[in-house]
Amino acid sequence: MKPFAKFEHEGWQRVAGKYDSVWASSTRQFIPPLLDAADVTRNKSVLDVGCGPGYVAAAAAERGATSRGLDFSREMVAIAQKMFPRIEFCEGDAQNLPFTDATFDRVLANFALLHVSEPERACAAAFRVLKPGGKFGFTVWAAPEENPYAKMMNDAIQAHADLEVDVPTGPPHYLFSGREEFRRALERVGFDGASMIFKLHTIQWNVLTARYP
Repeated sequence: MKPFAKFEHEGWQRVAGKYDSVWASSTRQFIPPLLDAADVTRNKSVLDVGCGPGYVAAAAAERGATSRGLDFSREMVAIAQKMFPRIEFCEGDAQNLPFTDATFDRVLANFALLHVSEPERACAAAFRVLKPGGKFGFTVWAAPEENPYAKMMNDAIQAHADLEVDVPTGPPHYLFSGREEFRRALERVGFDGASMIFKLHTIQWNVLTARYP
């Protein structure tokens, strides 16, 4: 396992139980527009990649889709399976999906791509398991110039953080935030650039205090 992948895997194994209290209030706000953009409707087969606690898979199921979820964290998979027992979840690698070609109508990834060491491999894997005419929908963080929270965080890190901390190098935090970068990356793995939709979605973000939790 590459250093960044190991770092991410161990980190999510450790904090899986805290996802709801720290991240879910923000990331769940992106699920309805993600499902709308990917046209998730009744009887579609949907794979939620990097599913975490399973919220995307569950939301797709509420629309009448047949959902499955995959995450590289065994702890996350256990949480998702407990929360949504009627949906099938499994442990696996987003870059090497354990499914046969042309299995799903939709593949979705809600803020999952920046947590894998090679995001383009994950996009290629999504393309492989999609049926002809299928759709791949994913979310990423907007760059600081379009994202006030990101700018605030970057400014705080520059002012107060130890910038010499030893953290494995991974993909850019604002991965695919540029429209042309986004289009070229997906075309390289087989997607049709002319069909791509790039949307900026604004949410309400609750900033944690120093006393949290």
